[in-house]
Amino acid sequence: MPIAFFVSRILNLTTLFLFINLLTPCSAVAEATSINKKWEIVGQTVYGKRVLDHSLAIDKKGSHYVAYSDLNTIYVKRFDGKQWNQIGSSFGSFASHVSSGSLAFDTHDTPWVIYDDGSPAIAVMKLIEGQWTQIGDILSNETGFGEGLAIDSNDTPYVVFQNSDKDFQFILVTVKKFDGMKWVPVGKEKFLEVWGLFAKSLVVDTLHTPYLGYVDKNHQLKVIKFDGQQWVAIGKGLPESWVQTGECNLVIDTKNTLYISFIDTTHGSKPTVMKFDGEQWVIVGEPGFTDAKPGCVGYASCGSLALDANGMPYFAYNDFIAGYRTSVMKFNGSEWKIVGAPGFTDSGAVYEKLFIDPSTQQPCVAYVFDNQNGMVSCYNSF
Repeated sequence: MPIAFFVSRILNLTTLFLFINLLTPCSAVAEATSINKKWEIVGQTVYGKRVLDHSLAIDKKGSHYVAYSDLNTIYVKRFDGKQWNQIGSSFGSFASHVSSGSLAFDTHDTPWVIYDDGSPAIAVMKLIEGQWTQIGDILSNETGFGEGLAIDSNDTPYVVFQNSDKDFQFILVTVKKFDGMKWVPVGKEKFLEVWGLFAKSLVVDTLHTPYLGYVDKNHQLKVIKFDGQQWVAIGKGLPESWVQTGECNLVIDTKNTLYISFIDTTHGSKPTVMKFDGEQWVIVGEPGFTDAKPGCVGYASCGSLALDANGMPYFAYNDFIAGYRTSVMKFNGSEWKIVGAPGFTDSGAVYEKLFIDPSTQQPCVAYVFDNQNGMVSCYNSF
């Protein structure tokens, strides 16, 4: 059934990478762009017997955080430049899990996490004085999946989560925000019936307007925003063709320009990225820009999209040509180019999570090895 892959996503390994400049001791800052670059794996190993998805985020100072569930318990760890350190106590209960968009920071660089504790209940935690504290009541007392979290410039958190319908045929979507006292629906609860909406599909602009990207139940790509009264469609020009997977990635730059990536069946089932120019959606570079279609996991995890401070998009994916290893591409203003070497991971990898370090503008990728060796690492960018 369409939602079967959600309840069976058991991830066994998460590894974190960062793309770095290797500068010689005498190199000046102005010369950094001319130095050879490569991908490196760093940080120590964090073993887990059964890791269920993961989320990556980097704060404004460049501190790397990862949230993941291991044997039904949620852990959040931060890399201090030498090793990973657990932040606060672990939390969660039976079948607890996080998603790729579960971790976010407010304007004070305080981490927040949304998770499903499997009881069933979906809740949001915030790190307060070194301890994880639940914010408000639970969001839902039904089993959920694909939880996402976005925090606006007023430090108002918005969340998206999904429940199945009574016949387990389609996915019902709810968006809520915290008003300082309680979680309130943004529009109606369960207002949207979709084929797929993933955790990286919720963004909020500088005017505090939330947006959602999703694939509807007819396999059509859609983007909507909340206008203060209801959710309305955004622009024209999105493809009318059948979208292969339920996954899309919606991101927004500092000028409130929206970008979305999806698997494009009209171009060899390869990824295409589009941006909204204020009136319509236009293709960024070439459609289907990778050499081969990504190796997707089930109906999901077909790549990850992120933007640097200049609004340039990066895309990380499972590279079939490179032996199902991870590759990253960047749009340079005229074409998509490989960043560093293609297939830079030691072995096959899936569930890529891409994030741009705000302090260095270097891309970082978290992913899962296919040999299930149960490790999490991150590169120290300082």
